[in-house]
Amino acid sequence: MQQIQLFIAKLPFRFDFGGLRQAFEEHDVKLGYIRVPRERRGFAFVYYNTEDPEALIEKLNGNVEFLGRKLVVELSKSKTRGERRPRSRTPKEPRAEREGEKKEKVDETEIPRTRARAPRKRRERRVPATDRERSETKIYLGNLPYTTTEEELVGEFKEEFPGIAAEIITWTRTSKSRGFGFVDVKNLDEQEKFLDMFSKGKLQLHDRTIAVEKAFVLPPKDEKKEDEEEKKE
Repeated sequence: MQQIQLFIAKLPFRFDFGGLRQAFEEHDVKLGYIRVPRERRGFAFVYYNTEDPEALIEKLNGNVEFLGRKLVVELSKSKTRGERRPRSRTPKEPRAEREGEKKEKVDETEIPRTRARAPRKRRERRVPATDRERSETKIYLGNLPYTTTEEELVGEFKEEFPGIAAEIITWTRTSKSRGFGFVDVKNLDEQEKFLDMFSKGKLQLHDRTIAVEKAFVLPPKDEKKEDEEEKKE
C-alpha cells in the first residue's frame, strides 16, 4: 500500500467538504483530510492510500462530477508526508570565489586611523541654594507680568524706598521678559522693611501675586574664563 497526495482542481471557491467526499464515494474512494489554501483558489490536496496510483488517477480524472463540474484529479508534484529533501553535503563556496573575484588582503598598517576625541570637560557643580549667600540689598521678584517694565517697578516703590533700582530679566534673542526680576534697596534695614511689607503674597501687580524673597549673591566670575571668552570673540 502506498500513500500518495492527490491534486484536485476545478473546484468552486466555496464548497462543502461533505459534498466533495460524497462525490468521490460514488467512485468507491473515501477521502480523508482535505487541505485547501487559506484563500481558496479552486483546488485542494488529499492524502490517499492505494496500491496502484496510476490506475486510480485514470479512474478519477475527468469522471468525478461535483456541483456541475468535472474535476481534474492528478498526482501532486509536492513532496509526500515524511519525505525530506536531502541536504547537499558540499560546503558552499565563499561569495567572492563564486563570483570569480579575488579576495585581496588589506594591509592594516596603511589604513588611516581616526583621530581620538579629546575628553569632554566636566561641568562645574552648581553650589546648592542652601549653601549660597543671600544678598543684603537685592530682592527677587517672581511671577511678574510679562508686560511689566523697570520704570513701572521703580514707580511702584519709590515713595517708600527712595533711590530703589529695578532690573527685569529678559531673553537674549528676543529681549522679552522672562517673568522675574530684582529690585535693589540701599541697605539691610530697607531690605527687611520691604520683605515685611510685601512678602508672603502681600504684593499684587496686574491681578498677579508676586513672589518676594531675598536674592542670592552671584558667585564671582573666573578671570581665566573671561579672558578665554574675550579671545574667542
